[in-house]
Amino acid sequence: FENNGAFGALLAGLGFPVMYLGAAVLLDGPSVVIDHLCLEVGLDQPYLVDVGFGESFIRPLEMNRRGPQDGGAGMFELIDSDQGLTLTRHDDGVPVPQYRFKRVAHRLEDFAVAADRLATDPALPWSRKPFATRLLDGGPDRVTLLKDRLKVSRNGTTTEAPVDQEQWEATLGHWFDLTVPESPAG
Repeated sequence: FENNGAFGALLAGLGFPVMYLGAAVLLDGPSVVIDHLCLEVGLDQPYLVDVGFGESFIRPLEMNRRGPQDGGAGMFELIDSDQGLTLTRHDDGVPVPQYRFKRVAHRLEDFAVAADRLATDPALPWSRKPFATRLLDGGPDRVTLLKDRLKVSRNGTTTEAPVDQEQWEATLGHWFDLTVPESPAG
């Protein structure tokens, strides 16, 4: 919510028409729970923009176009259904659902309860296994730091190297220029 919320605010501040959309993530199967924020940005036509869905599309997708589109990191497609538009990623030509949304405007504060749950629920994967990911040189190359390894994808080739717990924070600092805040005493 933070990445797309901030990016949406930036785009709106620059004068672009932006609509916050609530999406149900479908990576683990069917869902109607709104647990993701994506953006509709108006230019010559409406585009789907998302800077917060990990290893996903990196180019805006035309929302009124059907059929596969080059998302800069693979082929993606928006498929209509009674429940809304489903973003799919093509895997060997087969569309794999990523998330579903309706083109209904939300306010950023509408996502507060979901954002709090996703940030504090210890049962969720990222609560147990921290990670960070970012594009390299504008993409589609990417670096991803997982709990126990570093994945670097360049020119279609992915290499992995183990990262032990003692090296994790230094690796985070090197590749992402981030530091983990110290826990408050008490």
